[in-house]
Amino acid sequence: MMRPAARRRAGGRGVNQSIVLRVGVSLLVLVALILAAARWRRGDGPPPASSAAAGTRGEPLALVDVIPGKLRARVFSHVIDAPAGPVPCWTFVTDGLLALGQKEIALSVKREPGEAESAYPRGPLALFEVVHGYAARKVLVQEGGSSQLDRARPGLLRDDLHGVLYTPSQSLAGMSAPGPYLTAILLTGPELDAAQQFGMLRMMTRLGEKYRFYPTAPWADLRRAELARPEAMADSFLGRVARLALYTASARQESAPGREGSFGGPGARVVLRLRSAARPGIDEALTKLDADEAVALLLNLDPEADAAMTWTPGQTSPSAIAKPGAKGARIAGNFVVLAPGVDRDGAQGLEDGFSVFLTRASWQKVRAALAQGQPVEVPPSGDLMAFAITWAEETYQNPVDGKAYVAPEGWHTYQPSPGASAAPVDPGGVVAVKGIRLLQPEEEIGQRIETTSLADYIKRIDPIVMEAFGGDRQGTAFDVLVQLEITPPHQAHATVRVQPGSGEATLPPLERRVEAVQAPEVRGGPVRFLIEYAVRGGSKRPAR
Repeated sequence: MMRPAARRRAGGRGVNQSIVLRVGVSLLVLVALILAAARWRRGDGPPPASSAAAGTRGEPLALVDVIPGKLRARVFSHVIDAPAGPVPCWTFVTDGLLALGQKEIALSVKREPGEAESAYPRGPLALFEVVHGYAARKVLVQEGGSSQLDRARPGLLRDDLHGVLYTPSQSLAGMSAPGPYLTAILLTGPELDAAQQFGMLRMMTRLGEKYRFYPTAPWADLRRAELARPEAMADSFLGRVARLALYTASARQESAPGREGSFGGPGARVVLRLRSAARPGIDEALTKLDADEAVALLLNLDPEADAAMTWTPGQTSPSAIAKPGAKGARIAGNFVVLAPGVDRDGAQGLEDGFSVFLTRASWQKVRAALAQGQPVEVPPSGDLMAFAITWAEETYQNPVDGKAYVAPEGWHTYQPSPGASAAPVDPGGVVAVKGIRLLQPEEEIGQRIETTSLADYIKRIDPIVMEAFGGDRQGTAFDVLVQLEITPPHQAHATVRVQPGSGEATLPPLERRVEAVQAPEVRGGPVRFLIEYAVRGGSKRPAR
């Protein structure tokens, strides 16, 4: 739990109560899911194609043919290490959706004491069968999408679990997936209503707060109580403005150095980050709004955040949940309210999101940036925070290997956590870590290497680079790019480049020194990433 700071009075404009929602799966799913579930309950579904000994690292307990020749499910029995204690789980992962353009799906169910590992429930298999059927017709679910069951019938695994929310992937020890995937969260019908009306991230963080697991508890606890109903949130500020579900965008507060974990304050800013896929929804919403009408953008989890804001009805002070060991340097918000036509500019915290005040002149600049896909920054008035709009870098031209890497969801540069206990520091203050860029999907890296091992490995490389380029404070400012590929079982290959280029002759010896560092074990394929260092402040090229 992040420490609370003094809460400012919530503010904003707009009284339009219309809701613009994007639904992940149509109502036709309900009938198909009921029929599929009935088959699996009767035992008509095929038995496991093969099985593995429980406890084998990363190996499934069973492989189930859901649709023979088209779709299989991996069933894992593993333990999730949670702050409140270990959580034994079955995790079901599809294998076959990617061929249809649909991300694979992972769904975890808590295993209660006394339940045999082999007694895993069959309900998730019915869900996978239905999702495959719709994917074959090019009806796909994305992050923020949902599936609903007929509430007049028993739910999935529990009578009242009538909703499935598709959230960003969470890499868990003891499971693996054949490619990019979504994490499916089981909800009651009212909980799904609340998520659709007040934001996916609000429901995710409610679960995360209950189980103290960032950003959300990925497992279905079939004994938990219901956590949210839309009528209980009737007094939320979001109920008073038009809302647009925009899960191709995210927002975060970036804290000023030395003020990590605080809400607002001098030097902080709120950043709204969008993918190009967000533009059609933004364009449609703007055409429906009056010139000075406020709109709330319901957002996805910011992928570079180390904490996320939480809110429950009646809450009067801001709070957040955070990654283990995080300082709250980048705090994700559930929404951004754009409130134009006022006499000041800037952002402030509001419930589990942000309210952004804009004068008419600034609103015109923001609207133009949203329409044209351009970045913009609005300086703050008084004690408000600055506000910025950025666009995800979807194509990364790698200066090290010359290749163009394309990621429709955007490339992320992960910053070193301020105050990390083991983070090396150049004693001369000449070399600093600028960021770490993953050159493949994060969930793929999470399946191939333990993230803590990767972090420790990077920290052992940092001093080598700092020794090679540190020392003299006077001289040219430049960046050092260290690209690494680790292949199974633990063979590292390093390529080092300098921008702007200088001292190229010194790079091969440095590459050999980096390769001499014992690499961690990887499995299932290579792990590729890039570490960026700034020497004497670095070049003007930002690590985006």
